[in-house]
Amino acid sequence: MDRIKWRFSDLRVKSKLAVLIVMFITSILLMGFVARYLFNTSQTVTVLVNEQRVFLENFSNGTEYFYQYELTGNEEYLDQSRNAFRKARSIAFTFARIDSMMQTMNKEEWLPMFYEVFKEGADYDEKNVEMLARQINRFIKVKPEKISEIQKTAMDATLLVETLNHQITEYHSYKTPERLAELHHNFQKMNGISASFASSVYNLTGYFNRSMGLIVLIFVLFLVTAGTIIAVKIARSVSIPIMRLADNFKKIAKGNLSSSVNIQTKNEIGELSTAFSEIQTGIQNIIVYTKKVARGDYSIKLKPKSEEDELSIALNKMAARLEETQVRNEEEKWLQQGMGELDDQMRGNYQVSELSDRVIRWLCNFLGTEIGAIYVYDEELEQLELTAAVGLNLNEVKGILKPGEGLAGKAVLEKSLQVINVDKKFHKIYSATGEVYPEKIYLLPMHYENQMQAVIELAAVNQLSPLKTGFLQSVSEKISANVGAAVARYRRKELLDKTLEQAEELKTRDEELQKELEENIRIKENLIRKTALLNSMLKTLPDYVYFKDTESRFLQISESMVKLFGAKSSQEIIGKTDFDFHPKKDAQKYFDEEQKIICEGKGFIDVIRQGVDEDGDELWTSVTKLPMYDETGKCIGTFGISKD
Repeated sequence: MDRIKWRFSDLRVKSKLAVLIVMFITSILLMGFVARYLFNTSQTVTVLVNEQRVFLENFSNGTEYFYQYELTGNEEYLDQSRNAFRKARSIAFTFARIDSMMQTMNKEEWLPMFYEVFKEGADYDEKNVEMLARQINRFIKVKPEKISEIQKTAMDATLLVETLNHQITEYHSYKTPERLAELHHNFQKMNGISASFASSVYNLTGYFNRSMGLIVLIFVLFLVTAGTIIAVKIARSVSIPIMRLADNFKKIAKGNLSSSVNIQTKNEIGELSTAFSEIQTGIQNIIVYTKKVARGDYSIKLKPKSEEDELSIALNKMAARLEETQVRNEEEKWLQQGMGELDDQMRGNYQVSELSDRVIRWLCNFLGTEIGAIYVYDEELEQLELTAAVGLNLNEVKGILKPGEGLAGKAVLEKSLQVINVDKKFHKIYSATGEVYPEKIYLLPMHYENQMQAVIELAAVNQLSPLKTGFLQSVSEKISANVGAAVARYRRKELLDKTLEQAEELKTRDEELQKELEENIRIKENLIRKTALLNSMLKTLPDYVYFKDTESRFLQISESMVKLFGAKSSQEIIGKTDFDFHPKKDAQKYFDEEQKIICEGKGFIDVIRQGVDEDGDELWTSVTKLPMYDETGKCIGTFGISKD
């Protein structure tokens, strides 16, 4: 050891500084390695967050497809729901058992399996999947309680998804309200597990961000301490004029970076003093910088001293990656929070107007827009109806629009979000301090299964960010499905009410028909009785009795008249006239006489007429002829009675 010290002290100052330079180069390389390791760690956290999002998307899709199957009865939706739940279960189960799988399987076995499960969250990069698996394995060794908490939640999610798949199969085979209610309960329970899973992931993200900041700080402090120790050793090996440098190195070794060194020489000692001051300032800046990064402050950046300043560049890149990760996490959290709150607003069997009001009020509040409205398309009337509005004077807004009419009517014919610049002809936004016009109008047409459903119109004083417009587009289909379900419920209720009304009308009509039938039966019985009496009279009376219509055709005659016409029965005479049996002159006389009675409404009674019987003997007959009327007073013919 003494020999080594002697050789070191025997070196020139330039050589000793070369040793210091080598140390700093080594520290830079180590810092780059640490930065790369921290970057990989942040990438792992990002993939983990993405997988959590993919799990939630698959579960949410499975839930939506199940409800679509419930509404439509389409088996394809049921298959899609099961597939989505299987994907969600595969992600949760694999994550919950990732460490045990890596222990029991070799890389050639577990890597393809993990890639198939985690490829969406890993941007379809097999290296990201391998890095995720190895980093999680390391995390379990370093901080097992953090990972085990997430794995426990993942296993709970796995078991619940398996239960849901089993319940869906049972419900498909035999639908009961109890099974549907149990499914609804488990869907709600999964929301709690998802929230717990998201919270655990975000806690893990925060822990690793803090840990990475602390590691950077410790590593930098380690480099500073190591550099200081070596610098002090070099100073002690130099002559007495540089003792001041040695004193300052001692102070730095104690953690005091505020002391200064000012040796006004132009030799290598002076250069060393200057270099030391620059290094001291740089270290101070790095410490300040790393502390701010550890606290989550990414607003400042280290200014590289040169193109070769890899430390500053690496630290800046690391901070930028951490900031990007934090921003993505916050955006993802915001999106997930928004989707969850929107689901809560739409959950329930609301009427169309009530659902529209809840959705538009929540959207205006969540997106920060001052004006909003929802027009729902009525397929039967082929028109858009204003079902809810915020910040509008409804007296100034048309409640009914045809497709293609107005901004909303034109937008519903489109397939994507429409953004329109506003002039001063649009509705004003009033406040206590004045009035302003919105800057942009956002028109979101909503279609479900290629069917027009509704259009959302939003107006804001300040332009919406891409994140907010992206959120608006992402929830379009979800809102469309719920609006379509509300409309379907309304149509079903309307049909049910109409059916009940028709049933009541049919019941009333049946009662009326029953009464009419009973009345007809009574009338028929009376008619039969009267007909029987009339026929009995016509068969037994010796007098000649007949009935004729307005054309003087016989309607009915007594049996006593049959022999006068040379017929066998009265049926041979009915429907014929006097022209068929009497000479034309006599028949015409009878016809004219009867037509006169019909026209004037007056006949005669007991008129004695002279005639000749079939034997040629003189015959005197009493004749009565009168008009015949129906119940309405209309003349329907004549009737007559003749007797000798």
